[in-house]
Amino acid sequence: MTKGSIADIYFEPIDLGWHFKQLDTIVSGSFFAPTGPYNADAKVNVGSGNWAGLLGLGGILYADPERTWSLSMYTHYELYASQNGRPYTLGDEVPFEWGAGKTLKLPSNIFKEVTLGAVGYAQWQTTDNQVSVSATTPEESTVIHRLEETNMQVYAAGFALQLLNQVRSFRFALLRRVRHRRNTVWPSTDVQRHSCRQPLELTSVVREIERVISDGACA
Repeated sequence: MTKGSIADIYFEPIDLGWHFKQLDTIVSGSFFAPTGPYNADAKVNVGSGNWAGLLGLGGILYADPERTWSLSMYTHYELYASQNGRPYTLGDEVPFEWGAGKTLKLPSNIFKEVTLGAVGYAQWQTTDNQVSVSATTPEESTVIHRLEETNMQVYAAGFALQLLNQVRSFRFALLRRVRHRRNTVWPSTDVQRHSCRQPLELTSVVREIERVISDGACA
């Protein structure tokens, strides 16, 4: 039987923009409310089980009066609240996205223009994770300490293509991504789909914290 539910809701009460001759800028303030179903003992949840606040800043700089050459950048600071039903809080993050491209007009009735260029992103965890459990042995203390100091870093860059018709735009990006954690690097190639909720780069940390708590390694 398939069941439907509402996941976490995104609110953006602050969304300000300024348009200049060669520059567009934006400032935003938003948050995620943990409205989705969440069970601290479940392995899979629709909701994330925590509040998160985001402060964003970005802009697009155009190199020519026709606005065909562009450089765009967007970043935000993301703060995680404590996890519902679990004694830990994930560290804050700073994702950064960028893109540079050239827009060309097309002699077609289907697609009006195409934009070709390079895109990329980076992501840094700026504060340590907080694990509020007590260790009973030196080994358990070491595990908790390592989990708290595990900071994720992600870097990616690649090629992007955007087609625009009268109704909507179609985007495709192929990125080369490198994840860094505890001085270990795992490269992977994929098509990145951006999400503002707990990113995939933090998933391994969350699972490790959950495993330590669930296994009763720490009293």
